Amino acid sequence: MGGGVHRAVDLETGAQGMTRGSNTLGGVAQHFTLLAVRCARCERRGRLRINHLLKEHGPDIPMPDLRQRLAQDCPKREAALYERCDVFFPEIGAN
Repeated sequence: MGGGVHRAVDLETGAQGMTRGSNTLGGVAQHFTLLAVRCARCERRGRLRINHLLKEHGPDIPMPDLRQRLAQDCPKREAALYERCDVFFPEIGAN
């Protein structure tokens, strides 16, 4: 991911800022073509193509469930609580 400031987008209103509740991948797909993914505990980060995520997980998957699925291959997935994998989506407000 490149540098620069990324602001969270409210997927219901399109406004910038934090959102409440669980958004779905289908809702995210209305605003983005790439999904930025990062881990707060390690250097893992990248961008995933939303069309590929939709094919694999479907539009109705809640974003918290997608976070868990994306972290399944992380070696820190089963670590102690404060060392555990912490995947998040920096460009959207609801994680």
